[in-house]
Amino acid sequence: KGIQGRFAANMGETAYENWIKPVRAVKVDLANRTVELQAPSDIVMQAWDNGNYTAKFMEYAYDVAHDFFKPELKVIKVVANPVNNQKSNQSNGNFVATDYQLNQNFTFDTWVIGDANELATSAAMAVSEQPGRQYNPLLIYGSSGLGKTHLMEAIGNRLKELQPDAIVRYITTDDFMNDWVNAISKKTTTDFTSTYENVDLLLVDDIQML
Repeated sequence: KGIQGRFAANMGETAYENWIKPVRAVKVDLANRTVELQAPSDIVMQAWDNGNYTAKFMEYAYDVAHDFFKPELKVIKVVANPVNNQKSNQSNGNFVATDYQLNQNFTFDTWVIGDANELATSAAMAVSEQPGRQYNPLLIYGSSGLGKTHLMEAIGNRLKELQPDAIVRYITTDDFMNDWVNAISKKTTTDFTSTYENVDLLLVDDIQML
């Protein structure tokens, strides 16, 4: 089990969904033995401060990867910038598609490479440099809390760095399905297809739900 998996196994489902699942590790500094956790709101941050979650995070992190996370690990908690992963709507003819901004903290520079993710990291970097050439599609699989979303968004951020004019669309599976249902109901499936085909890189989170 990953860190989030350990949380889920040792606490109530409601508490896990509200206070643990939304928190992401956005930066790990091995030299200074620090990890930066990003909470989506002040309320979630307060829950971590009041619920002893930081100590549990340190315990589980050491269990999962003691070669990286030493017992003297320091945890820095920050509240997310509200623009990260902000949902927006983009119009294509009569069809309005859902889109999200990439989290600028999720880059290859803040990604920790280990034996378990070395192959996935290499594949992700290859896609970011030449999308559509290799690993098309690329499916990233792993337990909860191991950084799948971080790695996926790092691909998009790297491509935008290399090709600022590249069209990158990031969306959750739920919203993708909602867009499809709306397109059918409004008879705009042609615009739907055009919207999702005319991109340089399409990132779909939780694609296993399709």
